[in-house]
Amino acid sequence: MHPITQMCLQLKVDRNIGNGMSRINSTFRYRSIHEASTDEKGYQIPGSVGEWIDGIECYVEIHIPAKQVIGVDGQVFTYNFSVFIPKYFGGDIDVAQEMELTYDESGKTEIINIKGVDHLNRKYIEVWA
Repeated sequence: MHPITQMCLQLKVDRNIGNGMSRINSTFRYRSIHEASTDEKGYQIPGSVGEWIDGIECYVEIHIPAKQVIGVDGQVFTYNFSVFIPKYFGGDIDVAQEMELTYDESGKTEIINIKGVDHLNRKYIEVWA
C-alpha cells in the first residue's frame, strides 16, 4: 500500500469517534445555568448556577499551545480543550456552563468553562473550552 494512502486511512480511523465513540478517555459532569433576570431598574442579574448533573463518557483532546480558530466575523477564539460527546447524549449543554472532566486513567478532575458547542455534527457533539 502506498504510504500516503496508508496515512490517510490511519487519519480516517483516528477521527472515527462517531456512533460507537471508539476512543473514550474521560467522563464528565456539567452545571446547568438558570436564566438571567432583570431587577426593578432593568439591569441584568446573572443566572444562578445549578447543581452538578452527571454526563456520560467522552473523548477529550488537550491542545498545548492553545488552538486558535477565526470566527465568521473575524474574531480569533482560543481554547485548550476539545470534548467529543456521543450524539445520543440527552442533556442540555450550552456556552458559559461549567464542565467537570474526569480522566479515566489518572482519575484527575478538571473544571472548564464552555466557550463553544457544535450540535450540528451528525456523529458527535463537540465542545470547546
